[in-house]
Amino acid sequence: MHTLALCVAQIVVTTDYLAVAVAAGWRGPAVAADEVPRPTIAIIDMQEVMGKAKAAKSVRQERARLMSKYQKQFAQKEKDLRKKDKQLKRQRSVLSPDAFSEKRKSFKQRVAKFQRRVKRQRKAIDKAYARAMSRVQKKLAEVVGDLAKERGANVVLGKNQVFLFAPEMELTDAAVERLNETLPSVAFPEVKVAGGGKKRGGGSGQ
Repeated sequence: MHTLALCVAQIVVTTDYLAVAVAAGWRGPAVAADEVPRPTIAIIDMQEVMGKAKAAKSVRQERARLMSKYQKQFAQKEKDLRKKDKQLKRQRSVLSPDAFSEKRKSFKQRVAKFQRRVKRQRKAIDKAYARAMSRVQKKLAEVVGDLAKERGANVVLGKNQVFLFAPEMELTDAAVERLNETLPSVAFPEVKVAGGGKKRGGGSGQ
């Protein structure tokens, strides 16, 4: 009994998706208040589901597209800054120490500004990505809860936490199929850059 309680506690703490499933309202089959339910276990590979889910794939692809797009822009800007740096170094012999110091200071400020811009842009994309993925995870939690209820399961364990189980206990394929049916795509949120403009994410979805 103590072992089972410890196992369930560990799942709630370490498996975020299943914790969301509990928050979404899944409680398993109803039992009397004074009864301890007999564990009926189902198994799922959450990483495999998220890897195969169409909505999750579209979100990952859009993040990669945006990162690639801005990386090209930043690469060109970085190239320009390197060119300016070389030009400034060549001017050192013809400028007074004060004039060179002033120009060097100004250049360093431009570099710092560029670095902050890159950091803000990447952070904004990652934030939008996390928001989109959270929608997929929330829907997956609902799907897992529904499948567990349909099969009469009151405990769902991650596949990587189980050494041996009967194949009919697994929900993975069913979860992928139903998630793709109920949430085939997710719109990538608008990318909002702190201290800058807004960049629209691509793709369309629910």
